[in-house]
Amino acid sequence: MKSIPIHAIKVGERHRKQMGDLRGLADSIYEHGLLQPIGITKDRTLVFGERRLRACRDILHWEEIPVRVVDVASIIEGEFTENQVRKDFTPSERVAIGKAIEELIGSRQGQREGDQLPPNSAEVKTGYETRDTAAKAAGFGGHTTYRDAKKVVEEAVPELLAAMDAGEVSISAAAKLTNLPAAEQVEAVNQPKEQLTLIAKEAGKQKGQREKEKPYYLTLTQWNTMHETLRAQVFQRPAKADAGFNKQDGDLIDWAQWSWNPITGCLHDCPYCYARDIANRFYEHKFEPTLHPDRLFAPRFTRVPAKAADDVRYKNVFTGSMADIFGRWTPVEWVEAVLREAREAPQWNFLFLTKFPKRMSEFKIPKNAWMGTTVDCQARVANAERAFEKVDCSVRWLSVEPLIEPLKFTRLDLFDWIVIGGASASSQTPAWYPPLSWVEDLEAQAATDGCRVYRKPNLFAPRREMPWDSPRAQRERAPDSFHYLGRKAGEVA
Repeated sequence: MKSIPIHAIKVGERHRKQMGDLRGLADSIYEHGLLQPIGITKDRTLVFGERRLRACRDILHWEEIPVRVVDVASIIEGEFTENQVRKDFTPSERVAIGKAIEELIGSRQGQREGDQLPPNSAEVKTGYETRDTAAKAAGFGGHTTYRDAKKVVEEAVPELLAAMDAGEVSISAAAKLTNLPAAEQVEAVNQPKEQLTLIAKEAGKQKGQREKEKPYYLTLTQWNTMHETLRAQVFQRPAKADAGFNKQDGDLIDWAQWSWNPITGCLHDCPYCYARDIANRFYEHKFEPTLHPDRLFAPRFTRVPAKAADDVRYKNVFTGSMADIFGRWTPVEWVEAVLREAREAPQWNFLFLTKFPKRMSEFKIPKNAWMGTTVDCQARVANAERAFEKVDCSVRWLSVEPLIEPLKFTRLDLFDWIVIGGASASSQTPAWYPPLSWVEDLEAQAATDGCRVYRKPNLFAPRREMPWDSPRAQRERAPDSFHYLGRKAGEVA
């Protein structure tokens, strides 16, 4: 193992999409050190450890990082035996190696077709053969175990992934457990081995049942081609008892411990959007505005936890975390259906957020709804203030996340609450931490007008300067990739 300059590592598109919350990981690395190095090829291309790399580079601002060189070509050629790979690397690292092998075989295949590379017995033509070759070379023995391990890497909660890597849970059992909700995955990991095996078996059965009953959804394109009679029937579907809110397991929206997405998708195309990255990775319909009728009934089947009595966050439901429900494109019927279900569940607080506050003001709002608008730059301030003179609700709030330039309000008294945050890295933008002076000025405005302030955990990068360190310059302007207004007409509304 050796250390190399951290910015010398080349990160491919596949790894740019592996996001997730990095702050907790960065704090752990700062306290305990980097317990496992990251893996790179001889030409310094990243193979595994993308989250560790991002935490060290973007949050801790390390200059060098420990690495382990993975000779992918040698593994394919058989110079590295299957047993060696299995012994030297964890299952999740072997998944990354397998993916790198698939990519290398694909690139060699393309070169061979151009008569630039002689044929090799390890190189194969079909997708199935490529996967099987990668699986065996990466130490999995066969493509089924490789497939299961990939599923765990892509879908498991961190606790389950760590248990698989430590050998506490078999790869096949861990793959079955990923069919469970996040909270149940965590609970299963803490069970005795015999009980865990039974839970995994049952989870596998549940997957088969769910595959028979694929989620029902309607994209905006499909809705626009439907007859009115069929549209009405969409909202008459029987309520499903297995519908429920999503429990939050990170700090992206830590002011609400639940999220509810009966509508997903958006047409804003904001460059820093984490929701678009998630949707493009996991949703069949990507980020097109989409109605999920079966999710509409989640308020009926989720119980308010006892913690809500002392912490309002456990009563708060971020409604539309993967959408702008009040976007101009969203059909009135969709909006009214969501508001109706919120109105019928007074035990919850439903937090809405939009970049179209004027349209929000056109609806009758339930008493238990907190209505908010995003103001990330000065161009949105005047419109937000005009619209919220007409929004009739119990709590009016502002989401200033990310804060990408200094803001000046004239009517913060219209709002009860303001949430201020930075930005995690997205596929189009880097992590961004606004200057402290911008935040303090905004908080001073809020104090003058009696507006409560909520600072997000992602607001500031840790500062751990030592006496002998050179001063670190504070950026006074967000990177150009954040400044999206004016790229196309109709952004501010």
